[in-house]
This record gives sequence, C-alpha cells and structure tokens, in this order.
Amino acid sequence: MNIIVRTASGAVCCRPDTTWERENKDLFVPDEVAGYSYAPVLFARICKAGKCVSEKFAERYYDSFSFGVLLYVGDDLATGSCYDHSSVLPTPMKDKAELSKAETTFSLSLDGGRIYGTTLGETAAADICKAISAASKIVSMRIGDYIAIELQQKEALTERTQQSRRFSAEM
Repeated sequence: MNIIVRTASGAVCCRPDTTWERENKDLFVPDEVAGYSYAPVLFARICKAGKCVSEKFAERYYDSFSFGVLLYVGDDLATGSCYDHSSVLPTPMKDKAELSKAETTFSLSLDGGRIYGTTLGETAAADICKAISAASKIVSMRIGDYIAIELQQKEALTERTQQSRRFSAEM
C-alpha cells in the first residue's frame, strides 16, 4: 500500500505505508528533526488497480474519502516524506457519494487556535479525479493505495525547542 501524493505545486510523489498513522497516537520527534511542516490533504482510497487512467473514468477508481495531514521534515521532499507516522490519514472514511450531497468542512487547530479551514463544494470529486489521472500516468495504482491531494503549500507547524503542542483536526 502506498500513499500517492499530489503536492500543492502539482508534483506527484509516493510515501511508504510506514508513514501512515492510523491510531492517532502522539508523535515522537527524533533527535535529528528540528521541526515539522504540515500540509492538509483531501484523500481517497483506491478501489481499482489502474495505470494511465483517463480523468473521464477516474471516478471508478476510488470509493471513499476523508481529510488528513501530511507532516514534513526539512525542505527535501523525498527525505522529508519518509518519516514513520508522518501521514495522518484517519479512518473510517466517508463514502464518495457524500462528496456531491453537501458541503463538507474541515479545520485544523494548534493549541486551540484554528490554523486552517476549508469547505469542499462540488469541485472536490473533480479534484480527486484529476489527481488520480495525473498520478496514474507515472505510478501504477493498486487496490488499497491512497491518493492524497495537498490543499495548500506546506507551512511550519512546530520546532523542537517548543514545548508539547496539541494539534487536532475536525470534520
């Protein structure tokens, strides 16, 4: 299982499954890490294997969605994307039919203060389809993979010198 990421700048990269944080545990910061950056994501579960999927048919390739956060270390995308438990993609997820029914809101807070918020409208399903199409041109998608779409450029979250911080999400 891979986490296929379309960055806010449009690049496509993959994160290994060891980065997936499933249980919402506290994050341990290794000694060599000076701090973390974050990028909120809309992500979807791939339910059908595919390569070079046309945007027109991409809706057939995912079955559920949710919101999460990708954590990064430093400025190097490859190295900064490989740290264990740095892809916070919570489950259970919502059925993809929920995307078209109503607006879905998502927000992130740090120590009680809101640092990010968005409301998805009708374009969310199209955004997922565009990301699947773009990613599948260079990466073979397998059942159980996730496609994660960054909703903004990564921003600084915390530095090692800071005390423990509470980072939370609400949907």
